[in-house]
Order: sequence, then C-alpha cells, then structure tokens
Amino acid sequence: PRKELPKIDAKALLLENGATTASDVPGAKADGGVYVTNFNNPGASVTWNVNGIPEDGKYTLFLTYGVPGKDGTATLTVNGKPSTTLVKLKNWAGAPEGDYEKGWTKTYNYVQLNKGTNTIKISCEEGNQCDANLDQLWLVEGWVGG
Repeated sequence: PRKELPKIDAKALLLENGATTASDVPGAKADGGVYVTNFNNPGASVTWNVNGIPEDGKYTLFLTYGVPGKDGTATLTVNGKPSTTLVKLKNWAGAPEGDYEKGWTKTYNYVQLNKGTNTIKISCEEGNQCDANLDQLWLVEGWVGG
C-alpha cells in the first residue's frame, strides 16, 4: 500500500507578495471553505515547507484550484529550482467566463523530492496568467496521472 503523504490547505502555506485568503466563492474543499486569492500579481506566491518525505525520488504534486472560466498558469519552484514545466491552471471544469464557483478543478505536476524536508513554491511570475484561487495541495509517490 502507498504511504500517506502530506496534504495541506493552501491557506496554511506561507503567503507572500499579495496572496491572501478569502471564502466568498463557495466550493473550496479546504477547512472552512477558505482558499488563497489575490494570486494574480507578479511575485504573489504560496510556499509549502513539506517534511516527512520518505525517500529521494519521484512524486506527483496535486493542486485543487478554481479559475474564472479561462486557463491560467503559474510557476513551480522546488527546493529553489524553478521547474521548466508550468503549473497548468486550465479551465478543466468548463466554467463560463467569470464564474469562479463553477471553475473548481485540479491539476498536477511531476516533481523530484529529497528524503526529509522540501520547499515547494507556486508563484505568479512575469508571463504567467495567474487568475486562480488555490485550494489544497497534496503529494503522491511516483509520477502518476490525475
């Protein structure tokens, strides 16, 4: 059986450069329906210092988020190294333009982590489209699909 790996509400992460919390859009799974918003600013970021990683290797980082009926992107940095693969904040839910409530969905990225503690940062960098609300993050062993 796969080991339970860490899971966290986005609101419990280190929020920087304008990222803040809100709960006015229903549908977030995080405790109290509180998600991270105001993420659509260059430099806005959430950082997860995650420990308890059982061994060096491949992991899949899942993120639940909501977009207002349009695709977004964000930048993933693991242990100080920006990933060449963007966090794809696509409108998988098929929400109509402007409708955050219908836009909750999930995405994933493949990451290499070290045994013990790792720093995972999702940020809005120049060139990203970060109009999204961030809900929860969790890890799974290996590189798996959604």
